[in-house]
Amino acid sequence: MHRNLAARTSSVSSCLPDESRWGYVLPIEERYWTRFSKRNRAGKKVHAYVLAGNLLSARVKLVFFYSIHPIKEVLGYADFLERISGDSRELWKSNGHEACLNSFDEYSDLTRRKDRVTFFRFTNLQETSKIVSFDQVSGILATTRMSQTGMYLTKEQSESLLKLLMGPDDANGILCRGLESPFQ
Repeated sequence: MHRNLAARTSSVSSCLPDESRWGYVLPIEERYWTRFSKRNRAGKKVHAYVLAGNLLSARVKLVFFYSIHPIKEVLGYADFLERISGDSRELWKSNGHEACLNSFDEYSDLTRRKDRVTFFRFTNLQETSKIVSFDQVSGILATTRMSQTGMYLTKEQSESLLKLLMGPDDANGILCRGLESPFQ
Protein backbone atom coordinates (compact mmCIF):
# COMPACT_ATOMS: atom_id res chain seq x y z
CA MET A 1 0.00 0.00 0.00
CA HIS A 2 1.54 3.28 -1.10
CA ARG A 3 1.10 6.32 1.08
CA ASN A 4 2.45 9.57 -0.22
CA LEU A 5 4.26 10.52 2.97
CA ALA A 6 7.39 12.58 2.62
CA ALA A 7 9.14 11.24 5.69
CA ARG A 8 8.41 8.25 7.84
CA THR A 9 11.03 7.84 10.49
CA SER A 10 10.83 4.95 12.86
CA SER A 11 12.79 3.63 15.77
CA VAL A 12 12.52 0.29 13.93
CA SER A 13 15.30 1.49 11.62
CA SER A 14 17.68 2.54 14.38
CA CYS A 15 19.95 0.17 16.25
CA LEU A 16 20.34 1.89 19.58
CA PRO A 17 19.16 5.24 20.86
CA ASP A 18 21.55 8.17 20.83
CA GLU A 19 22.65 8.46 24.47
CA SER A 20 22.21 12.25 24.34
CA ARG A 21 18.63 11.93 23.03
CA TRP A 22 17.38 8.93 24.97
CA GLY A 23 14.32 10.63 26.41
CA TYR A 24 12.19 13.64 25.59
CA VAL A 25 10.03 15.89 27.76
CA LEU A 26 6.98 16.83 25.70
CA PRO A 27 4.96 19.84 26.89
CA ILE A 28 1.26 19.04 26.62
CA GLU A 29 -1.91 20.91 27.48
CA GLU A 30 -3.84 19.32 30.33
CA ARG A 31 -6.93 18.78 28.14
CA TYR A 32 -4.93 16.66 25.69
CA TRP A 33 -3.31 14.69 28.50
CA THR A 34 -6.77 13.99 29.92
CA ARG A 35 -7.97 12.75 26.53
CA PHE A 36 -4.93 10.48 26.10
CA SER A 37 -5.52 9.12 29.60
CA LYS A 38 -9.15 8.32 28.75
CA ARG A 39 -8.11 6.65 25.48
CA ASN A 40 -5.54 4.61 27.38
CA ARG A 41 -8.03 3.49 30.04
CA ALA A 42 -10.43 2.51 27.23
CA GLY A 43 -7.83 0.00 26.02
CA LYS A 44 -6.30 1.92 23.11
CA LYS A 45 -2.69 0.79 22.70
CA VAL A 46 -1.23 3.24 20.17
CA HIS A 47 -1.64 6.99 20.45
CA ALA A 48 -0.53 9.90 18.27
CA TYR A 49 0.37 13.42 19.29
CA VAL A 50 0.08 15.96 16.50
CA LEU A 51 2.81 18.52 15.91
CA ALA A 52 2.75 21.40 13.46
CA GLY A 53 6.51 21.06 13.01
CA ASN A 54 9.01 18.25 12.60
CA LEU A 55 10.30 17.94 16.15
CA LEU A 56 11.50 14.88 17.98
CA SER A 57 14.36 12.65 16.96
CA ALA A 58 13.40 9.21 15.71
CA ARG A 59 15.91 7.68 18.12
CA VAL A 60 14.14 8.69 21.34
CA LYS A 61 13.12 5.75 23.55
CA LEU A 62 10.92 7.32 26.26
CA VAL A 63 8.71 10.37 26.21
CA PHE A 64 7.72 12.15 29.39
CA PHE A 65 4.53 14.21 29.32
CA TYR A 66 4.87 17.59 31.00
CA SER A 67 1.62 19.44 31.64
CA ILE A 68 2.19 23.11 30.89
CA HIS A 69 0.93 26.19 32.71
CA PRO A 70 -0.59 26.37 35.25
CA ILE A 71 0.04 22.76 36.42
CA LYS A 72 3.73 22.37 35.46
CA GLU A 73 4.06 18.69 36.36
CA VAL A 74 5.32 15.51 34.73
CA LEU A 75 2.20 13.36 34.53
CA GLY A 76 3.35 10.22 32.76
CA TYR A 77 5.53 8.61 30.14
CA ALA A 78 5.33 6.31 27.13
CA ASP A 79 7.48 4.31 24.71
CA PHE A 80 8.24 6.19 21.51
CA LEU A 81 7.01 4.26 18.47
CA GLU A 82 7.65 6.42 15.42
CA ARG A 83 7.46 9.85 13.87
CA ILE A 84 5.51 10.30 10.65
CA SER A 85 5.69 13.58 8.73
CA GLY A 86 3.72 14.38 5.63
CA ASP A 87 0.58 15.73 4.07
CA SER A 88 -1.87 16.93 6.68
CA ARG A 89 -4.99 15.37 5.13
CA GLU A 90 -3.34 12.01 4.41
CA LEU A 91 -1.99 11.72 7.93
CA TRP A 92 -5.40 12.51 9.40
CA LYS A 93 -6.98 9.81 7.24
CA SER A 94 -4.40 7.17 8.14
CA ASN A 95 -3.65 8.03 11.79
CA GLY A 96 -6.29 10.48 13.00
CA HIS A 97 -8.03 7.71 14.94
CA GLU A 98 -4.94 7.50 17.18
CA ALA A 99 -4.99 11.19 18.06
CA CYS A 100 -6.87 12.65 20.98
CA LEU A 101 -8.58 15.19 18.74
CA ASN A 102 -12.34 15.04 18.32
CA SER A 103 -12.66 16.14 14.70
CA PHE A 104 -10.82 17.17 11.56
CA ASP A 105 -11.78 20.79 12.33
CA GLU A 106 -10.10 20.60 15.74
CA TYR A 107 -7.07 18.99 14.06
CA SER A 108 -6.93 21.75 11.43
CA ASP A 109 -7.15 24.44 14.09
CA LEU A 110 -4.40 22.82 16.14
CA THR A 111 -2.06 22.55 13.14
CA ARG A 112 -3.02 26.06 11.98
CA ARG A 113 -4.23 24.47 8.74
CA LYS A 114 -0.68 23.72 7.61
CA ASP A 115 -0.26 21.41 4.64
CA ARG A 116 2.49 19.39 6.34
CA VAL A 117 2.40 18.04 9.89
CA THR A 118 4.03 15.40 12.08
CA PHE A 119 2.34 12.60 13.97
CA PHE A 120 4.39 11.45 16.91
CA ARG A 121 3.20 7.92 17.74
CA PHE A 122 3.70 6.26 21.10
CA THR A 123 2.59 3.16 22.97
CA ASN A 124 2.54 1.79 26.52
CA LEU A 125 1.25 5.05 28.00
CA GLN A 126 1.77 5.09 31.75
CA GLU A 127 0.04 7.53 34.04
CA THR A 128 2.15 8.01 37.11
CA SER A 129 0.59 7.82 40.53
CA LYS A 130 3.25 10.17 41.84
CA ILE A 131 3.00 13.56 40.18
CA VAL A 132 6.37 15.29 39.96
CA SER A 133 6.48 19.08 39.75
CA PHE A 134 8.87 21.02 37.57
CA ASP A 135 10.64 22.28 40.68
CA GLN A 136 11.48 18.66 41.55
CA VAL A 137 12.89 17.84 38.11
CA SER A 138 14.61 21.13 37.24
CA GLY A 139 17.87 19.87 38.73
CA ILE A 140 17.73 16.72 36.59
CA LEU A 141 16.91 18.72 33.47
CA ALA A 142 19.64 21.28 34.26
CA THR A 143 17.29 24.15 33.46
CA THR A 144 15.19 26.68 35.30
CA ARG A 145 12.61 26.92 32.53
CA MET A 146 10.90 24.41 30.25
CA SER A 147 11.21 25.07 26.54
CA GLN A 148 7.88 25.47 24.74
CA THR A 149 8.94 22.77 22.30
CA GLY A 150 10.22 20.37 24.96
CA MET A 151 13.70 19.07 25.57
CA TYR A 152 15.84 16.01 25.05
CA LEU A 153 17.14 13.98 27.97
CA THR A 154 20.22 11.82 28.21
CA LYS A 155 19.84 8.25 29.33
CA GLU A 156 21.03 9.26 32.80
CA GLN A 157 18.51 12.11 33.02
CA SER A 158 15.73 9.77 31.86
CA GLU A 159 16.72 7.23 34.50
CA SER A 160 16.72 9.90 37.22
CA LEU A 161 13.32 11.19 36.16
CA LEU A 162 11.87 7.66 36.10
CA LYS A 163 13.22 7.06 39.60
CA LEU A 164 11.44 10.20 40.78
CA LEU A 165 8.20 9.08 39.12
CA MET A 166 8.27 5.40 40.09
CA GLY A 167 10.97 4.57 42.57
CA PRO A 168 14.38 3.02 41.81
CA ASP A 169 13.36 -0.65 41.37
CA ASP A 170 10.51 -0.03 38.93
CA ALA A 171 12.55 2.51 36.95
CA ASN A 172 15.34 0.00 36.35
CA GLY A 173 12.81 -2.42 34.85
CA ILE A 174 11.53 0.25 32.46
CA LEU A 175 15.04 1.16 31.34
CA CYS A 176 15.93 -2.48 30.71
CA ARG A 177 12.69 -3.01 28.78
CA GLY A 178 13.49 0.11 26.73
CA LEU A 179 16.83 -1.32 25.62
CA GLU A 180 15.23 -4.61 24.61
CA SER A 181 12.22 -3.01 22.96
CA PRO A 182 10.84 -4.73 19.87
CA PHE A 183 10.82 -1.31 18.20
CA GLN A 184 14.60 -1.09 17.99
